[in-house]
Amino acid sequence: MTYDEVAKEQLEFPSATYEDFELLADQAIDDFLVGNILLVKLEDGTLAIEEYHDLLLTLFHQVYMSSSSFALAGTMVDSRWFHVREYLMEHAEEEKEHWAWIVSDLRATGYRGADPRQNFPSLAAQSYVGYAMYLGSKFPVGRLAMGYILEGLSGRFGVQYGLKAANLLKLERHQVEFFVKHGELDAGHSDDILEVLRATELTPYEWAHCCHVARTTVALYKAMYNEAVKSLDPVLVSR
Repeated sequence: MTYDEVAKEQLEFPSATYEDFELLADQAIDDFLVGNILLVKLEDGTLAIEEYHDLLLTLFHQVYMSSSSFALAGTMVDSRWFHVREYLMEHAEEEKEHWAWIVSDLRATGYRGADPRQNFPSLAAQSYVGYAMYLGSKFPVGRLAMGYILEGLSGRFGVQYGLKAANLLKLERHQVEFFVKHGELDAGHSDDILEVLRATELTPYEWAHCCHVARTTVALYKAMYNEAVKSLDPVLVSR
């Protein structure tokens, strides 16, 4: 076939609704627990302090760049959707200092390696950050859908698993600030994001894209947890 013949083909693109997104996103959040090696080790009591450190090191750059990708999305979003822009910008402001909790938790729990600001992101973290920045520039409302997944994960599991890790590793609450504080602050945020998304007049294709974002976000976020336990990334192995 020639280029013109291929270019003129009529394609049927994916379509979905808000209800489809809400249902799929909630299922994706549940799927975060499936095949999550780190959480299995936490549940069976075999998680080591070094693996806790590796998880914090892996998550650091995702958290460090979170406010940047929110802000980027806020500048790129369709100007008709001022309510989306406002939420993205407000969330960028809220998230901008949360990376410091990771540094604090590392130092408070005996970590003596390089400050994570001195390292490049691990492979899984780089993939997540790259996707967040891609959404910020190419599909800004999708960055909000990505935020829904992270807020849902944190609000549903942050405090529960943060305190479980503290109990297993004999840590105090102030040594697991990142997970516990995030879990406390993020409670209810996912509902706020749903309200913003529901009020946005997305096309069926855009809702389908949001569904794709939900699935991809969970897969990339889970990959960071699994990478931390396996310690396959050069950044973690050489620390």
